[in-house]
Amino acid sequence: MLIISPTFTRLHCLPWVLERLAQFHRVESAEPLRIVVANNYPPNKVAVVGICNAFAERSGLVTECVDRGISLPPAEHWYKTILETASHGETVILHGDDDLFLPWGVVSRVSEIERTNADMLLSDFADRVYFFDSGQKYWLTEELPLQEEQSQSAVKWGSYPESHPDPSYLSNHCYRNTPAFRAGLELAFEWCESQ
Repeated sequence: MLIISPTFTRLHCLPWVLERLAQFHRVESAEPLRIVVANNYPPNKVAVVGICNAFAERSGLVTECVDRGISLPPAEHWYKTILETASHGETVILHGDDDLFLPWGVVSRVSEIERTNADMLLSDFADRVYFFDSGQKYWLTEELPLQEEQSQSAVKWGSYPESHPDPSYLSNHCYRNTPAFRAGLELAFEWCESQ
């Protein structure tokens, strides 16, 4: 299982996000947990590598730092990182550099994408946690659930009802690096490049 945390300039939040991700290393999955921090802001390369190395040393988790060398548009950066770092069939979660999952967030996503053998899973999310004072404080715009709903299960994504979250939100994405996913991603890149 691969968790990719793309980052740009929010270095003050990145250590908190990584510490939170370390709590998910016991997720029941056929795949061991790997974390990739994908830097999309070249001037931060040294700082991002330092944060990754310190985190890997403290957590003992396999942590990799990918540096672009140039800044790419966000979505291109996210998905190229998947193509470059995910193993065939590996479950991949995108996790923003200023996002936090609830304790069961990763577990629920991984268990459902593996149970349904899906190529992609979109999830509901609680909007919004805001960090300030250099990541030392946060503010919630709505109340977070205190316990997991026991009735969670994946359903086919039909039409786009009002109750679904905005699918552009980075951290509600979970994928499996399958041939169908890669073909869909390559087609999406072709559409973007032709415009």
